[in-house]
Amino acid sequence: SGGWRRHGWWPRLDRATTTLEERIPDGSTFALLDDAAWGMTTLGERRAVPFPATDDGMWAGVSGSDTEAEAALDDAIADRVGFLVIGWNARWWLDEFVSLKDRLGTPVVSTRDVDVYSLS
Repeated sequence: SGGWRRHGWWPRLDRATTTLEERIPDGSTFALLDDAAWGMTTLGERRAVPFPATDDGMWAGVSGSDTEAEAALDDAIADRVGFLVIGWNARWWLDEFVSLKDRLGTPVVSTRDVDVYSLS
């Protein structure tokens, strides 16, 4: 059915990954804000790191405050992560952590399924 193709988990993930392949250059690293749901560590020649991340590269869980969310963004930028990718299932972060949303500005691409922000 059309509803499943538009709103189902797998079709949405497929569309999101296609967008990432089109917009994020090979060899890039992107921080993935997906609430640890996508299970992605690579996408072709691109490396995905969790956002926010612990010092050992694992997902740190939901930030407790705007300050923590911004610190995670600062860490990603310091680690030379080129993009922040926010999946449809984690867009609530932008409502919850308004200062993070303000710092990110306008995405380089925004679809129903994914937002991509440049960090460089």
